Amino acid sequence: AVEAALVQALMSLSSSRTVAALRPRPALAVEPSSSVAGAAARMREKNADAVIVVDAAGELLGIITDTDIARVLAEGGDPSVETVEVTMTASPRCVRSTDAAVDALTTMVEKRFRHLPVLPPSGSSPVVGILDMRACLYDAIARLERHLSHVSSAMSSALSRSGLTAAAAAGTVDSLVSKLFTPTLSEVLGEQLGAVSIASDCSVAAAAAAVRA
Repeated sequence: AVEAALVQALMSLSSSRTVAALRPRPALAVEPSSSVAGAAARMREKNADAVIVVDAAGELLGIITDTDIARVLAEGGDPSVETVEVTMTASPRCVRSTDAAVDALTTMVEKRFRHLPVLPPSGSSPVVGILDMRACLYDAIARLERHLSHVSSAMSSALSRSGLTAAAAAGTVDSLVSKLFTPTLSEVLGEQLGAVSIASDCSVAAAAAAVRA
């Protein structure tokens, strides 16, 4: 029961936050007729790893990411000729700026989405930003770090009032926190931690194919 209470307390910290509070990055847009190389140049210019594809009216058609560009190279495509309309993920899953942040993060984790276009509270345009999985995780971790000390202290006090010594109460809370944050990343990834190795004279296309393999 105490372990469940700890999990509930930590989850409640973000339950009222909206997607807008996660500060989505401004959405970079390209036309469907743009080349993949042009989209890549736009991403590099703004240090981004995704752009949305919109029509003349600003309606969202799709999204193209650095992974999509790597796929074009790995498959031997010509990024200067191939258009984003062919390469993009059409009709991508979206969230609204007023949706719960926890729901957006859950969607990204369950569906393995690295990016989610963010729509306004109503309507389908314009896209107001792009949520990035890394940014969401960094935000969640930062909030947990800020509040974990407070939660641990409060639970230690509650356990002490129940008759446990201060040392025993602190040990119990530490054990629960350890369980909450396991398994570790290395345990989850296991043998997948090794990086792909390529020669310095390897072509970009071959490198992209090695990464995808």
